Amino acid sequence: MEKSELKRRLHFLVSNGVVEERGMMDNRTVYALNDRGFAVFKALRAFKYFEKLKESLPVIVEAREIAPMLSRTSRMSRAK
Repeated sequence: MEKSELKRRLHFLVSNGVVEERGMMDNRTVYALNDRGFAVFKALRAFKYFEKLKESLPVIVEAREIAPMLSRTSRMSRAK
């Protein structure tokens, strides 16, 4: 990532109160998530989980529809 793009993104995060700048003794600056940033991170992670779950729901519905048919087929095979 370009240095200018990284600076722009960090500035955005700092100005929105999710990341804080911390000065170090050797005149470096480090960036860290604060409590609000951690809450945002957890919310985004949960959102990503629910998106994956939403994608898998059609498969679950289809499996619920197919399972009884498979069960009937299995019983019919055993009866023969």
